[in-house]
Amino acid sequence: MERYEYRCVNAPTGIVVRKEPDRDQAIKAYENIINQEAAEGWEYVGMDSYTTHIKPGCFTLAPAQTQETHRMLVFKRPK
Repeated sequence: MERYEYRCVNAPTGIVVRKEPDRDQAIKAYENIINQEAAEGWEYVGMDSYTTHIKPGCFTLAPAQTQETHRMLVFKRPK
């Protein structure tokens, strides 16, 4: 049975798509990350998301807790 090691890389966030070239640029950003990792022997597995919860400081009027959802690209390679 082959064993793998895994690597998670933050995916681009906050992509604003207002017109066709913006969408193409966003896709290119993902493509560049995948190709960089592949050059180092990592195989793309998929994309996943995770949520962070941010507690406000003592002197803020922010809500009790905010959360942000992030995306990560998952890669694997044989150990």
